[in-house]
This record gives sequence, C-alpha cells and structure tokens, in this order.
Amino acid sequence: MKEQNLYSKSSLIKSINMGKQKIKDNSTIFSEYIDYLFGEKNFSINTIKSYKHDIFKFSSEINKNFSEIDEEDIIFFLFSIQKEDMTNSTVARYYSSLSNFFEFLLLKNYKRSNPMSLIDYPKISKNLPDYLTVEEIKSLFKAMEEADLDEFTKKRDLAIFEILYSCGLRVSECCELKFNQINFEEKFLIVYGKGRKERLVPFGKNADKKLEEYFEIRRKNYDIKTAFVFISRLKKPISRVGIWKRLKYYSKLANIQKDIYPHILRHSFATHLIMNGADLRFVQELLGHASIVTTEIYTQIDYTHLKKMYDSFIFNLDI
Repeated sequence: MKEQNLYSKSSLIKSINMGKQKIKDNSTIFSEYIDYLFGEKNFSINTIKSYKHDIFKFSSEINKNFSEIDEEDIIFFLFSIQKEDMTNSTVARYYSSLSNFFEFLLLKNYKRSNPMSLIDYPKISKNLPDYLTVEEIKSLFKAMEEADLDEFTKKRDLAIFEILYSCGLRVSECCELKFNQINFEEKFLIVYGKGRKERLVPFGKNADKKLEEYFEIRRKNYDIKTAFVFISRLKKPISRVGIWKRLKYYSKLANIQKDIYPHILRHSFATHLIMNGADLRFVQELLGHASIVTTEIYTQIDYTHLKKMYDSFIFNLDI
C-alpha cells in the first residue's frame, strides 16, 4: 500500500512537472528561435533577418525575461515604435514578428499563454503598389538595348530584367535562380519563394531568346562552374543591391520619372496581366501568393486605371 502511494505521488509530481513552464535566459531562447525559423519553419534568410532584428529590438527595449512578458509590455513597445515615426506597415511588421515569436514560446513551453492573442492587429492603409506603364517598360528595355556597355553586361541585364518583369519574380528569387530550375524544353521556371514554397512559372519567347543570348556570351567569357544563373563580373552570384543599381542606371537612361526599384517590375507584371483580363487565381499562382487577398490589390489598380480612362473620356465629350 505504501509502495502504491509512493507511485501515485511520483506520477503526480511528474504530471505537474510536464506542465511546468520552462525558464531559460533570453539569449538561449533567442538562439533556439533562430534555429527554429531555419530548421522547422524553413523561412528564407531575409525573413529570418527581419524577425531577428524585430525581436532583438523588442527584447532590448522591454529588458525582461521572455517568460515574464505580458500584453502591457507589448502594447508599450508598439506605442513606443509608433512615436519613432515608423509607418503603419512597419508597426504591422513588428506585430507579425512578435506574434510568430510568442507562438514559438508557447509551443516550446516557455510561456503558458500567448499575450499577443489579446492585442488587435494594427490597422494599416492599403497603399496601391507602384507600377510602370507598358510604354515605360518598353522605354526601359530600349534603354538597355541602346546602352553603351560591354556585351556580357548588356546581355545579362536584359535577361535579368526580362525574367523579373515577364515572370513576375521577386528579386531574391532571381538572384538565387539556378540552372536546374530552368526547363527550356517546356519553357518554365521552378521558383522557390517564401518558405521555400515551390511554384512553376512559364516564360515566353522573349525570355527564352534573352536567356540563350546571355548563356552564349557567358560561356565565351566566363569558364566557371557555378549553379547560379546570373553572375557579376567578379564571377559571383549577382546581389539584390547589384540588380537595384543596374535598374536605377537604366531608368535614368530611359528618363523614367518615378522612384524605381526591382519589385516594381513584379507589380507591373501583375497589373498588366489584370488589365488584360487575366484570371485572379492564375495571377495568384504565378506570383506565389499564399492568399488571394494579397493579389486582389492589383484589381484596385486596374479599377483606378479604368476610372481615369473613363473620366478623361466622358468629361471631354462635346455634348
């Protein structure tokens, strides 16, 4: 009987300990979190850098053990970054970073409850994304064709920006593109997006031609073995900053009076598809959006465009 009571007591203690909140120092938990993002969530390096920055800033300002943080601490932090004149979208990004982090703490038993569940998502205004008109796209590619550059740089840049525009790739997806992701026979790319999510993106005759011309001159000029498609003159994979600088250079040559950046080509790709009657689900698949809500913003651009056309027509009628 005594032995049975001891066994029952032992089981009770064990069950209590299983539900007990673990306590570790912040640096250990933070390190585990980064490993979790890499290993279990399979996030991209850029996403992980963003989360790392946001959580580090939060930890520095609150200066408490993660296990002791409550909703008041989080509200205080979100209000403090709003006072730093951060945009609503930046505040929303911090909110998302914190939500992800506290879900991790709950999952790993570092907290018994998630304080983020009591805090509303910040309201952000939906600014319509910038895009280039078809005429501006034509001017941009004409400037590339006519630029006084060596053949390797010209052919490479034409291929890069054709892929970014006509396939709607993110600049990071373009930088990380490898030869085994291109199917020339069936004319499609295998693209790895956010969270290494795979999608198939077709490419047309222009992209096919520009890629072939680039590969031909690359073989002649650079006898190197690398899996990456787009390389710099230093024989290294081209960087996002490198692509941004090239685009800025060509936009000046084309005299485009807009703040231009690589992602604007992806916006232009989606907008032009919608304007030409493409199905929204089809555009969602090409862009690799997890939710169609993200893609729907391009229909607002299309409506704005049609409204401007209507207004310019109807108010100039001589009636």
